[in-house]
Amino acid sequence: MAFKPADYTPIVDTMFSVLLFLLAYWIGNKQETEKARQQANDRWLPQAESVILRLMTLHTNVVRFSSTTKTSCDSSQCEMPELQDEKMKAVRVKMKTECEASGQRLDDIANQLEDAIEDWRRFVSANCVGEECSRIFEALEQRRRRLEEALDNDARIAEARKE
Repeated sequence: MAFKPADYTPIVDTMFSVLLFLLAYWIGNKQETEKARQQANDRWLPQAESVILRLMTLHTNVVRFSSTTKTSCDSSQCEMPELQDEKMKAVRVKMKTECEASGQRLDDIANQLEDAIEDWRRFVSANCVGEECSRIFEALEQRRRRLEEALDNDARIAEARKE
């Protein structure tokens, strides 16, 4: 246009304006979409982190309850010598079956909770950005370590009681 000003007609001006409008619309739409995505992440990621932490705690409680149930069932036969009598065999079988079933149900619940935790972890990792990801996953790792230490401590105490 600088070299041929006569070619700058109203049609060229209109086409140039339309092109600039489309470019501005595309850039603005792209930025607004990214801003909306970030706002949604800002709103959902803290709740997702909280859900994971709660599920981790619930998982540990279920594992602890399963372990306690199995230990209690084993110790109940020792604490009730009358169960060793042959007449009480049906009671022993019923107790053992109920204890094993309860422990298995609790283990199944623990496995489902693990799956839910992993689903939420994938959600967080797909939606977080930069330092936010490292902060969230560090908090999750700290909680996991604390809960595992608590389970290990409970196992040591239960083992000491057996002896």
